[in-house]
Amino acid sequence: MKVTFVGRVVASLVLLSLTAGCFSQKAPSTDAKMDQILAELKEIKDLLKEGGKGESESLLLADRTEPSLGKPDAPVTIVEFTDYQCPYCRKFHDETFPKLKSQYIDTGKVRFVVRDLPLSFHEYAKPAAIATRCADQQGLYWPVFEKLFNSKVLNQSIINQSLNENHINMALFDQCRKDPKTTAAVDDDLQDAIRLGVDGTPGFIIATRQHGLLSGQLLSGALPLSSFSTIIDGLLKEKK
Repeated sequence: MKVTFVGRVVASLVLLSLTAGCFSQKAPSTDAKMDQILAELKEIKDLLKEGGKGESESLLLADRTEPSLGKPDAPVTIVEFTDYQCPYCRKFHDETFPKLKSQYIDTGKVRFVVRDLPLSFHEYAKPAAIATRCADQQGLYWPVFEKLFNSKVLNQSIINQSLNENHINMALFDQCRKDPKTTAAVDDDLQDAIRLGVDGTPGFIIATRQHGLLSGQLLSGALPLSSFSTIIDGLLKEKK
């Protein structure tokens, strides 16, 4: 039994290097790092069992005003549910996002929207989400966003540094941070993610507008540009 168990764990860890997301369910452990490992191993199991089931289903969500890049009337919208402490989110923004931006966002084909999904075992994910929302009130969402993802680790010092470097008015920031509506807005994103079946980060809804709503499908993980292009190009053809 031990050999079988060890073999399965080794195989799972090999697969873990190929998976592309942080799983959202907290494992029953007091150690945060072990929580993450166990949760990600569970994600592997679920992915293998599900075989991608459900990612092609049509999902509906409100087309709310969020921090976004690209033309407001772009034919395709990508909504990212992100966690600033998730290494896979950082991997996406380091490797895939620049190509996505160049090929689709900057050319007016895609509007890119960010929503929050801070995972429970990431201590600084929710403070970072609140920080970017409050920076957005001062028109500085994207500089703070980029600073957080450009940092190899995330802690309170990095969050503070991102605010200082971008000359955030701290009096206004503290008012926003303490406002219950700010935390409630992050929690609303979390509830939307649960409803949509986004149980890990990064998670994406790639959609078009339908009667004032976004209608699209779920794509999970820090995947290469080709995974996005297949869906985006298909939607663009439908819009012609």
